[in-house]
Amino acid sequence: MTKGGEKIGNIAPFGLRMLPPLRAQLEAAAQQSGRSLNAEIVFRLQSTLEHGAIDGRIDRMLEAFEQQQKIIEALLGKLP
Repeated sequence: MTKGGEKIGNIAPFGLRMLPPLRAQLEAAAQQSGRSLNAEIVFRLQSTLEHGAIDGRIDRMLEAFEQQQKIIEALLGKLP
């Protein structure tokens, strides 16, 4: 049997402890999205990692933009 293209036997089980209020929130979100509790947790973890990579790229782009802006301002300041 497969789940998302991966054989279920190849997916490592992972025990997770959480406070009851968090579990209730996740269960409500899972029900709303039509996913199992496990699928909801996996989905949210994957999303966090993907957004983290995107955030890192955005940060690097902003830094590059700020550096270019300083260069432009310095060049404009040298104009007569």
